Amino acid sequence: MKRISVVILSLCLVLDSHGQDEERIRANILLASLAGDKPVNERLNTLLRLAEFHNFKPREEKEDLDSAAVLIADAKGLAAELNSSDALASIAVVESCLLRERGQKYEAREMVEKAVRDLGNSKPCFYSGRACFEAASYYNYEVPEQLAKKITLVEQAEMAFRLAGETEWRANSLKMLADLYTIKGEFARAMVTIKLALETYGSINCKRLQSVYAVMGRIYGIRPDPDYRQALHCEMEAIRICNAMGDSTMQLCEIYNIVGHLYGAGENPELALRYYKKAIAISQRYNDNRATVQIALSITITNVNADRPAEALSFLNSLQRSKIKSTEKPCIIPMAYLLTYISLNQYSQCKPFYDQLLKGLKTGFPAEMELNMAYRLMAKYNIGIRQFRQAHYYLNKNREGVRTDSPLRRSKDLYVWFQLDSASGNYKSAMNSLLEYKRLNDSIHNVTRLRQIQQLEVEYESEKKENALKMKDKDILVLNQDNQLQKTHLRQVNLVKNVTFCGIVLLFVITGLLFNQFRHKQQSNLVISQKNDLLQNLLAEKEWLLKEVHHRVKNTLHTVICLLESQSAFLKDDARSANEISQQRIYAMSLIHQKIYQTDDIKTIDTAQYLPEFIRYLDDSFGNDRRIDLQIAIDPVQLDISQAVPVALIINEAVTNSFKYAFPRDRRGTIEIKLERQGNKINLVIADNGIGISSELINASSNSLGLQLIKGLGQDLKATVNIENRGGTQISIVFDYVINGDDQLLKALKDTKMFKC
Repeated sequence: MKRISVVILSLCLVLDSHGQDEERIRANILLASLAGDKPVNERLNTLLRLAEFHNFKPREEKEDLDSAAVLIADAKGLAAELNSSDALASIAVVESCLLRERGQKYEAREMVEKAVRDLGNSKPCFYSGRACFEAASYYNYEVPEQLAKKITLVEQAEMAFRLAGETEWRANSLKMLADLYTIKGEFARAMVTIKLALETYGSINCKRLQSVYAVMGRIYGIRPDPDYRQALHCEMEAIRICNAMGDSTMQLCEIYNIVGHLYGAGENPELALRYYKKAIAISQRYNDNRATVQIALSITITNVNADRPAEALSFLNSLQRSKIKSTEKPCIIPMAYLLTYISLNQYSQCKPFYDQLLKGLKTGFPAEMELNMAYRLMAKYNIGIRQFRQAHYYLNKNREGVRTDSPLRRSKDLYVWFQLDSASGNYKSAMNSLLEYKRLNDSIHNVTRLRQIQQLEVEYESEKKENALKMKDKDILVLNQDNQLQKTHLRQVNLVKNVTFCGIVLLFVITGLLFNQFRHKQQSNLVISQKNDLLQNLLAEKEWLLKEVHHRVKNTLHTVICLLESQSAFLKDDARSANEISQQRIYAMSLIHQKIYQTDDIKTIDTAQYLPEFIRYLDDSFGNDRRIDLQIAIDPVQLDISQAVPVALIINEAVTNSFKYAFPRDRRGTIEIKLERQGNKINLVIADNGIGISSELINASSNSLGLQLIKGLGQDLKATVNIENRGGTQISIVFDYVINGDDQLLKALKDTKMFKC
């Protein structure tokens, strides 16, 4: 009892110094209950609850664990008086948590599993539930057999907590069960369970619901019919609660990671990367390498999908410099590097990571999604090094051994089948795979678009109802005013009947005219508003249709590039070179349509964003080893698509010729590309300091195809084209800057009074 008193005194000092949050208030109540005369079993239970408070205290220190050990020792003394095996098993549950917190995981697991067996035959109570709940933490949910055992234990814990009347612990169990059902793929059961968890937490007025909303959002986002809007709403609510509660733990890291996945699925890489970077900053702060490498893979995939493999490689190299590794997830970093180098077409760099991935698949326990991605990447690598038999082997393992009920995963596998069949000459099968890939991709896109349209319709109907309520309020106000006016008139009639009779008649006439004028004006405003809505809808529909056209054109051009790329494997010398030049020209046009589709402005191209990216593509396609320096100076000019396409093709021809002919025998040099706006003129200059073009070729009546294209495209631009040798080849193009006519019309419409009404 003396030791208990000392511990109680120290606990009071600690509690007072750290403030009075919910857990500390409960601990204070438990401390106060120890001071009185209570039955032995009640005192035992109180000591164990206080020990658990110290075991799970945030930012716990050695003193906290020492206090928990003293409380457990005192509880053992009381259990000896009771001579109860159930009491000793209950103490073992709390002691196993203490051992785990001290890093003695093997001893902790043995102790808690024995407690599960000892308490299994007794009447369900709080500590039988705690034993099952604690034992479940030692099973890996990524291994199917262990996942089933983990679910069974948590279900037993939930039942014990329910029978013992432990509402908060029951809610914790329901939340974990919902997460485990989601991992197992039982999404309907998971949604019912997480809603029950939310209701259970609400019954005890619990405010810390961020983890519940995080799980709910995850279910909405990964089920076969994902509802990204609802998922994002849940995750944003979880972030709001975290901010309100000051929670910046790994829980917030998980929420940021889920939001990143949602934005990535919604094809918004910028927002996805923003939340992934927030998540990885938290995981690195807590030295959670498992979470760090998992988020790193998501960042790599997002960068590659956004056609930024160089940024993905730079990020991975910076991560490796910080020596981040995870023995639990040995496949993740090799997969990220393999994906990046394949996207960069640097297959010579892939071999070490390919070997690491093979080793990781043998020693680790990859989840199903990771296994699917690993087999797909290994197949793509073997296609790149023309080991078609091995590629076929891994794609078949993916088809037969991994459950790919996700339409997105199936579409990715189909595209790799198309690449394999194309490279190996099986064109009929390649075309079937490509058509199925396109069908599946379009169905995914159409489902998402339909859901967005339905949501917009709901919002529109809500807005109409709100406007109708506002109109009713206005009508009531008018009626009230009329009623007040009539009362005033009646008082005047009572005072002077004869004199005011004519005035009342005249007033009613004037009121009728005013009311008629008011109604007429109201109807006019309604007609104008309807016309404005119609114009807005027509403009929105036009912009949507144009974006859809650009999307389809980009997909078609991309398909042509894929077919040309497949064909190039069977061509040689000049034919192969001509094929590659054709791919570059088509890519220039494809990139324009892609940029237009990804931006709100569907009629113009921002040269400062488009041209540098296209020029870097040319640089990569020629395998420049940095002996040729590219100097790019592009003003931010919004070019109409009718001008952007010729400009891109001219730059393609000029830069390609400089790479091929200006610097023979590994000669070093510089290529300068400059585009600037001078008033209503656009000045484009492509110059190099190479051997220069001969005057005979410039003045020849029959130029090369490249020069003919440059001059012909210059005529399309109605431009002045000047090609000369000035210590190297210099091509100058000067043309008029054209403002898109549709944009001028839209601006004029928006500036009118009718449009502002």
